[in-house]
Amino acid sequence: MVLGVTGPFASGKSLLASYFRKRGFRVIDVDSVGHAVLKRGTVRAALRKVFGPRVLLADGNVDRTLLGRFVFNDPWMLKKLDSIVHPVMRDDIRRSIGRGKADILIDAALLFEMNLDRLCDRVILVTAPLKMILARGKRRNGFDASRIRSIIRSQLPAAVKRRKADLVIRNNSTQSDFKAKAARAWLTLVPGKARR
Repeated sequence: MVLGVTGPFASGKSLLASYFRKRGFRVIDVDSVGHAVLKRGTVRAALRKVFGPRVLLADGNVDRTLLGRFVFNDPWMLKKLDSIVHPVMRDDIRRSIGRGKADILIDAALLFEMNLDRLCDRVILVTAPLKMILARGKRRNGFDASRIRSIIRSQLPAAVKRRKADLVIRNNSTQSDFKAKAARAWLTLVPGKARR
């Protein structure tokens, strides 16, 4: 089984992924895949060609913070970035799914935008109130409200994701409440493995 988990920045996707990991799923963290892809010479060269040498640090690695500031406020630049990195990421994820026998969960904020939902049997959308997202993003990442809002604006609207998802979980209370919702999702989506 391949499950996809998506949702806005700081909504609780990783918490849900952790729940499924503890029950035997292999988790593909798409953020980590993206970070690895940015270290490849061919990708760095393509980014340098499009965005200029300023996006590379002195050691040749991509300055992700600077690149993020460019793209999250400029739809054209974001589209250019996605056209470079997303095809490479999709290929890596497809290969990763093909290896091993474990059930897989793809943890991806941009699951639909990258067409990764086509690789999934079912998709779970995690949502949270904006107020909670802003608080979590500040606490966890040190991002201010403006940056978090620009990240969310760069993603597919929540209403569109709701229509595409098989199951929606609202992360709008305590961690124990969210874990109870995760358990119900497990029973719904993986009924044959409910006794794990």
